[in-house]
Amino acid sequence: MSDGLTIVQSSSSQSALPVVRELVNSLKNRILFFSFLYPSELFTAEQDNLTVFDWTDRIPGYSNEPLDLLENIPSGDKPTTVVIDSLETLLSDIGSVSATVTLLKKVRKRQNTNLILHVVQSHESKDLVAHLSQTSFSPSLVLHTAYPTSLLLHISANYMTPPPPLSPEPKFWSVFLPISERQHDIDAIVYGGEGSGSYVTEEFVVETIVRGGQNGSRKRRTVERNLRGWKSPNGFCELKDLAQLGGLWGSNKTSIEANTPTDPTTNLSFNLNLTPSQQAARAQVPLPYMHQGEDSSKVQGAIYYDPDSADDIDDDDPDEDLDI
Repeated sequence: MSDGLTIVQSSSSQSALPVVRELVNSLKNRILFFSFLYPSELFTAEQDNLTVFDWTDRIPGYSNEPLDLLENIPSGDKPTTVVIDSLETLLSDIGSVSATVTLLKKVRKRQNTNLILHVVQSHESKDLVAHLSQTSFSPSLVLHTAYPTSLLLHISANYMTPPPPLSPEPKFWSVFLPISERQHDIDAIVYGGEGSGSYVTEEFVVETIVRGGQNGSRKRRTVERNLRGWKSPNGFCELKDLAQLGGLWGSNKTSIEANTPTDPTTNLSFNLNLTPSQQAARAQVPLPYMHQGEDSSKVQGAIYYDPDSADDIDDDDPDEDLDI
C-alpha cells in the first residue's frame, strides 16, 4: 500500500470490496473508517485499532447531522489511515468535484494521515478520480481497478491477445487499455447474451498502477503498471492460478505442442535410424558429383561438360552462310 493515497475502483460489472477489506484488515496503525454506502461489516473485522463512522443514513437535506470528516480526524503524531466508502456517495452529498477535492486535501494535510478511498466507477466519479490522481494532490499513489475475468477471455478470443506472459506486454496493454476505458462494452461482455449474467467476488482481475513510494530500499521514480489475479480467500495471485483463466494457459500449451515438429520415425514397427558406425561409413561414401583427386575447396565455379555426338563444337562461324 502507498504511504499517501490508495484508490480502489469497483464497477458495475466487478466489485473490488475484497481488495478494500484486505487492505483495511492488514493495517496495524489507527484506522478511521467512514461508511457512506456499504455497511462497514463488508470491509472490516473486529480490530482494536478500528473506529467506524456509519454515515449511511446521513443524507443531505434529510438529516440534521452534518457530514464533517475533519471534526472526527484528530491531529497528532500517531499514524492514522482514513478509509472512505464510497467516494462517489461523498461526491453526491457534497455536490461538486472541486469541493470534494478541497475536503480530501484538508484530510491529507493532517499529520501522519493516509487515505484509502473506495469508489464505484461512474461518469461523475471518473472526473474526481482524475483530480485525485494528480501529483499535486499526492506524490505517491496506488490505484487498484477490478475487472471481471471474462474481459481477459474476451480479449484473448476476439483479439488473439492473451495476458502476459502469453503475449508481449506492449501488445497486450495496447489492446486492454482502450477496452477497459469503455465500461459499457465490459457490461455487455458480462451481461450480454453469452455473458455470465453477474459478477463474482471469488475470482477477478486487478490492474494496479503504482506511482512514487518505496520500492524496497530505494524510492520509486517511475509509474509501474501490472495485472494480477484475485482469488478468495488468499488475495492477490498469479493470473494462471485463476480457475476461470486456466483454459488460456492450457490452450497455449496445446498450441505450442501443435507447433512442435514430430519425429516421423516414432512408433514404427521397424528401425529407420542409423547407428554411429553406420553414420560414419555413410560419410565416407564419395558423392557422384565430386571429382576424385581434386580439392573441392579450390574449385571456383568450374563447369564440367561432356559433349554429345550430335553437338557441333567446331570453331566455324555459325553465321557464315548469311549474307551480311
